[in-house]
Amino acid sequence: QSLRFSGEDNERVDYVVNEFRSFADQIFNMTVKNRPAFQAQANNTDARTLGQIEASDNVIKYFYEQIFGERKEKEVVKCEGLYGKGYTVMDWDEDGGQDIEVDEPVEDEQFGAMAPIKKTVKTGTFDIRRKYPWDVASDPYRSEHDKHLFRIVLDNVDLYDTIAKWPLYAKAIESQIDMGVCEFASMFPGSVPNMGKDSDKVVRRTVYHAKCSVLPEGRKSIFIGTKLVDDGPLPIDVIPVFDYMSCELD
Repeated sequence: QSLRFSGEDNERVDYVVNEFRSFADQIFNMTVKNRPAFQAQANNTDARTLGQIEASDNVIKYFYEQIFGERKEKEVVKCEGLYGKGYTVMDWDEDGGQDIEVDEPVEDEQFGAMAPIKKTVKTGTFDIRRKYPWDVASDPYRSEHDKHLFRIVLDNVDLYDTIAKWPLYAKAIESQIDMGVCEFASMFPGSVPNMGKDSDKVVRRTVYHAKCSVLPEGRKSIFIGTKLVDDGPLPIDVIPVFDYMSCELD
């Protein structure tokens, strides 16, 4: 145990209790010690179904081994143990993955359909992120057992990668650097509160809205600071933000 003063004028007193970490680590180890082995099963024995089983098993293997799914799941559990709630965001990065060649159809006004041409594209990849409670905003009066109509996810992203993704908004994105300050930055494990601003980071806010009578197709909007750079329907049936809060587990 230790006492220390912090803050600009030493107005805060930090009281460190070392025993809490041992308790938290013990709960964490008991929680993640054993993980069930996921394996696809089928009711039919035809060749098509058996092929789908093999494909499903490969997807699960890829999810846990290639994109560190299990490691990030453990980080969400640790986050929940320290702060009372943790989130997993599962998105799809169209610009990630490996380069592959695909056939792109070609239409000619005079001759009609012609032989397709080869085009190099990205395969895409899962984008799985562990988020702290202050990184996700939602209806505070709705239980996690109920369906949330919206979620807002905050990420600190690289300025130049963001400009490369949305080059049409390059100047507007550069003007958002001063907006990239998180008021909870000092709460991140291992953070240095007095380090100052990072000139290579900007804040990305992704707004997910569930499908409802007002928005039949849902909504996914991306803001860099206060600039809207992408807007369209929700690409899947549910909001891809999943909470872990042990006090609400049955």
